[in-house]
Amino acid sequence: MDGYDTSDGRTLAIVDETALAELLWMAVTMTALLVVYAIVDVITHPADQSGWRAASSLIPALLVFGIVVAYRRDKIPARQAGLITGVAAIAVAASVLYTLTRTGGPTELIYLTVLILLVGACAMRTPVFYGVVTSLAVIGAMGILVVTEPNSVAQRGDWVIGLAVSVAAAVIVHRARVGGLRKLGAAQDDLERIAAVDELTGVTSRYGFSLAFPWLIAQSRRHDVDVFALFGDVDGLKIVNDSRGHEFGDQLIKAAANALREHSRASDLVVRWGGDEFLVIGMGSAPDLGRFESAVSMTMGALTSGSDQHSSMSMGAASLRRTDGTLESLITAADNDMMRRRRERGHRHSERATSG
Repeated sequence: MDGYDTSDGRTLAIVDETALAELLWMAVTMTALLVVYAIVDVITHPADQSGWRAASSLIPALLVFGIVVAYRRDKIPARQAGLITGVAAIAVAASVLYTLTRTGGPTELIYLTVLILLVGACAMRTPVFYGVVTSLAVIGAMGILVVTEPNSVAQRGDWVIGLAVSVAAAVIVHRARVGGLRKLGAAQDDLERIAAVDELTGVTSRYGFSLAFPWLIAQSRRHDVDVFALFGDVDGLKIVNDSRGHEFGDQLIKAAANALREHSRASDLVVRWGGDEFLVIGMGSAPDLGRFESAVSMTMGALTSGSDQHSSMSMGAASLRRTDGTLESLITAADNDMMRRRRERGHRHSERATSG
């Protein structure tokens, strides 16, 4: 499996969040190790080397500690966490290379190979990873040239093989990890798709609507059009459930969903808000509420024509611009309008009964 494509937003988001979570631990650990290394290095080496030895460890330690401070102050975006990890690793590698130029000891080459393996285990975007590993491999190759004798082909060959193995291992670990994160992202996508569709009716679920609403608002602002909401409630469902059973009640709910889909525009979103409550959300001008409500009720009646139960739906409407601009206020306004219209209808029925 080759890395991931930049359009794979879910995988990228998981990689970035993982990198951000790992960054703090990496930065804290590297800071402590570099400080300890500087102290031990100064104590165990001659006084004339203490200055540059301390600097070669403390300068990258300050850089990595700065990452800790920025992390704690929430100054690091998740999308940059992997890049920052890689830059910190390159800075540490550069300090190791400087030490190599001063001492020519092989121990630091081992540190470089371990650092390459560490980068392979850290979460970061694939292009960043390859850029960092390539940089570390170049620094490692420079270190090999410094440590080994020019005529020592065998010795250089051994170090080159070790460096190549560390790079290959880092690549393998990275690819395997990205593959695992991709599967995790695909599983989350599947769960969201399942959760976004109401199981009983097949229309959008409340959760799915919560995901779609920010996009809907962005589009309405982009095109400078209003967002409307029609709030519908199946009439007398409790009585139906008590008299005919919940199975027939479910058929009535499905009939309501099908009727709403039939009479809504293709661009509108039909949502089961909960129980027997539904939403129709759209942009632009809302349909004539009285006609829409009558058409939906007639279709519901046709879909349940085999029963002696009258099927209908009460509906209300609201506009986002007439509220405070939040989803909650929009739904509340449409719900209140539905309740008002239902009360008025009941009042009219009572007057007719009295006059009759």
